[in-house]
Amino acid sequence: MKVIFLDFDGVVRIPVPSGGMKPEAEFCSERIQRVVRLAEICNALIVISSDWRLRYDQSEITKVLGKRFPTELLHKHWATPVLAYEAEAGEKSRIVPRGAEIVAWLAEHPEFKDFVILDDMHSRLFPTMTDRLVKCQLLDGFTNERFTTACKMLVRSGAEVE
Repeated sequence: MKVIFLDFDGVVRIPVPSGGMKPEAEFCSERIQRVVRLAEICNALIVISSDWRLRYDQSEITKVLGKRFPTELLHKHWATPVLAYEAEAGEKSRIVPRGAEIVAWLAEHPEFKDFVILDDMHSRLFPTMTDRLVKCQLLDGFTNERFTTACKMLVRSGAEVE
């Protein structure tokens, strides 16, 4: 079974000055359609690894993505877990790197052997995950070229393309 870990900013979301993480900030329908096509062609489910999952629940996320994003492509455990550790007195709690959250999700779902990570930052991942990363650039996001790379990664890892 295959899964796509999806970040939003720099992948499917268009940078908007002072947009922050507001739901009304621009999402690129072309980029979203590429992700949908990747999931459909490679018979993969999507799991949200974006920080947006910290502020919005599943229904809000699907509303933001819009009608162009079929909700049935989301895994029933639709987001990676939020991992944090308790800070000592006087320190702020910190979120654990995204790579650890992806590893935790995969540990809970051992049936998923094949995966790809769509993200604009490799520093949040473990070095052993870089061969599963399709690194997007903030301004152009998930392009056709990156779509092809992601497809090849899923096929290379043993996934069949339908």
